[in-house]
Amino acid sequence: MSDPLVILVNLGRIDGQLRSIEGKLRDLARELDALGKRKAVELDAFQRRKDEHEQLRRRAHRTATEVDELDGRVRGYQAKLDTEIISYKEMGSLREQIIILSSQIDALAEESLGLMEEAEQDSQTLDEERRQLEQRLARLEQEERKVQERRHALEDERVAQLEERNEVAAQLPTHLLDHYERLREQLADPLAAVEAQSCGGCHLRLSETTVERVRSEREVVTCENCSRFLYWSAR
Repeated sequence: MSDPLVILVNLGRIDGQLRSIEGKLRDLARELDALGKRKAVELDAFQRRKDEHEQLRRRAHRTATEVDELDGRVRGYQAKLDTEIISYKEMGSLREQIIILSSQIDALAEESLGLMEEAEQDSQTLDEERRQLEQRLARLEQEERKVQERRHALEDERVAQLEERNEVAAQLPTHLLDHYERLREQLADPLAAVEAQSCGGCHLRLSETTVERVRSEREVVTCENCSRFLYWSAR
């Protein structure tokens, strides 16, 4: 095999490895994105859960406040009955209001007590859910670190491959390198083996002259159909 062809084959090998590395980097980027979305979903769900708990606490507080307000009104009415001189009609109205409000207070007080107990139990449940969330987030962050480590290792490998590529490419004559780079812009692999008298890239039949030139391995030969660089396959 001629020296330029050896260099081209080596360059093709390096570019294949670079494509593989870049594909793996894209996969890792998608994996990191998916992990980030999973964390966001977990945090959003827990935030909604906290909002629900806060609404329960506000309901309990609001009901307790209503009880205090009604109790204050009853005390005011009773004080008026006890200390002021009022008509029998107004006295009867105040006593009726006291009865009605006292009944409302009893119902609200029972509701308030139930809401406070529910809020307290829900607070304990929320604390447990928070601990479980922290554990899940810790696992996701551990997965993220592992993915980041793999990504950094691949990025280092990519830099090393690029440096090697530059060294190999510098050994090629300019016209061969230019042709190779033009092919690489259009094709996944600018090189192809001759297989069963055909180009392994475009799979079209080659002339006998072209096949013989490739078999001799004395020069760089390109496919007369797709312009790929050709090399002889041992199969």
